[in-house]
Amino acid sequence: MICNQKALSFFIVLIFLVLLSSSASYAQQINPFELKNDVDLSKSASNVGSGSGILYFEKKNEADNDTCTIAIMSDLHIRDENYEMFMSAVKAINSLPNIYAVAITGDLCKKIGSKNEYTTLIQALSRFSVPILAVPGNHDVRYRDHFGKNNKKLVAGPAEKKSKLERFRKALKLRSLRYTRKAGGHLLVFLPDDELKEKLLVQVSDGTLEFLRQTLKENRDLPTIVFCHAPLKGSYEKERGLTIPHATAQPAGKIHDILQNNPQVFLWVAGHLHMSPSTKDYFSPVNKVGKVTVIHIPSVQPKSSWVHTIKLSPEKAVVRTYNPKTKKYVKKFDRVFQHKPTKQASTQSGNSTPAPQTPNIASNQSGSSTSATEQTSTVSGNQSGSSVTTPAGQQPQSSGVSTVVSTTVEVIKDLIKAINKLLNGLWTGLMKILKI
Repeated sequence: MICNQKALSFFIVLIFLVLLSSSASYAQQINPFELKNDVDLSKSASNVGSGSGILYFEKKNEADNDTCTIAIMSDLHIRDENYEMFMSAVKAINSLPNIYAVAITGDLCKKIGSKNEYTTLIQALSRFSVPILAVPGNHDVRYRDHFGKNNKKLVAGPAEKKSKLERFRKALKLRSLRYTRKAGGHLLVFLPDDELKEKLLVQVSDGTLEFLRQTLKENRDLPTIVFCHAPLKGSYEKERGLTIPHATAQPAGKIHDILQNNPQVFLWVAGHLHMSPSTKDYFSPVNKVGKVTVIHIPSVQPKSSWVHTIKLSPEKAVVRTYNPKTKKYVKKFDRVFQHKPTKQASTQSGNSTPAPQTPNIASNQSGSSTSATEQTSTVSGNQSGSSVTTPAGQQPQSSGVSTVVSTTVEVIKDLIKAINKLLNGLWTGLMKILKI
């Protein structure tokens, strides 16, 4: 009798979880950029840049411990002149195997982020077949919707910039402009250019700095990659047509202090400088600022486009440069950041819950146990199996329960199929009604 009650409880919980996961999977399968409905860009939300962000079309699972690959682009500046090269990059990303998402580090719009430019952008992004993780750049949110004399860009005031940040959020289907993801044993942190009273081209707000500080504090055991429109100060030598304050992420001093106190951050991925692989500073020792290596992402030009990929696993991160023209990786630009797994961290003071067992970053020559070791050749990671044990004092499930489970599997499968068909119809109808 007790056995039957346990089996019944097990089945009820199982069916509930199946229903829940099925509904989530249908939400993920719909790419909002494939919908033809116009996006309402006129309203401005009060929570711009606040909270933890999740894409509406995010992957069903976080894939914490799985190996996955992130594709990266930046400075799309979508326009007629470079659209062909943009599409060559899109096709490359869509065809590469096991792409988890494409990250775009700002300046998606042509020049000023007007409504017309966003309409063009949304149509262009609809060509991706993978989820999009993006942050805004100055050309997306900083300028007014019209030009001044001599076609000069006009800087928007705080209220207008807030509205344009909301425009970006809606167009990219983000719940927030600052957000995180966990993938391949790594933490990915996305920082917007969201300071409303900024005087520099790329400046994050105090709220975003606090978000970064708190997020890193809560995830000290995860090797972390930060995505931002502008690079770190000191990550290049030759000036790129902008003064250092305008060319780098600001406020540089506060960002430096946060990164120095959180050595689990080993990569900073950025565009803004339109740095191509032919430039000296694209792949150079100067890219490393303290313990953080800056990956400079090229822009999309009328005659060239490049795609970066980062293959993530708990053991390492492999950064590569892909040329859509040749359909090959440029091996001389390969970078491997090896992580050193550690034993489960001891309980922190004041917290009775042990820290999760996640890989720390390999030590470097200076003796630090939390910095990344960068290599210039691919390192094969070891694969290890895992075993399942029964907690002490707990008896294994009886053969009676196992028999009932195996007998009921087919019934559950048929039920799942029926529910899936129903959910598919309901979800599609709901999307049409809401015009999302």
